[in-house]
Amino acid sequence: MKFPKVPEVLEEAEARGVGVVAMKTLAGARAMDMDPKGGVFEHAAFKWVLEHPEVAGLVVTMKRVRDIDLYLQASGQTMTSADRRILDRYAALHGSDYCRTGCSDCETACPAGVPIASTLRYQMYFEQYGEEKRAMQSYAGLPQDATACLGCGIESCVGACPNGLPVSLKLRAAHDALSFAGYA
Repeated sequence: MKFPKVPEVLEEAEARGVGVVAMKTLAGARAMDMDPKGGVFEHAAFKWVLEHPEVAGLVVTMKRVRDIDLYLQASGQTMTSADRRILDRYAALHGSDYCRTGCSDCETACPAGVPIASTLRYQMYFEQYGEEKRAMQSYAGLPQDATACLGCGIESCVGACPNGLPVSLKLRAAHDALSFAGYA
């Protein structure tokens, strides 16, 4: 995914002697088996992170032992043009549906004070990571859930996302998935 400020943040961290560990390196971990002949998405994502000398390492969830074998294959490898094509294809497929961690530009648009980024992150845990219980518990712990979005006629969040996400639709879907309202 495109995070335009990442290069300058990495440079500033290096200039200040601050170590950087990359998280969310798989950008939602959606449909990663796009085209095995063109390369492996996970490898391309990890190589992109590790090609930046300012990054000391990366954090990734491993759910199965075979994930270790898959992920380690990227270690020490050089980023290729095929890897860049894989990342570009992933961004084209999922870029308009992925809430960028750390952005939060849309949150001030919500008059109800819904923590949009956290809500959408928990929905990602629920849908893409298969961590339903964790997602629902985290959502239940928010100071404000997305109940207000269900009957919101203002929808001031529409157009507030710099990446074009359909924020109001996503919040309604997240509330249905993460609360017991969708199971009544």
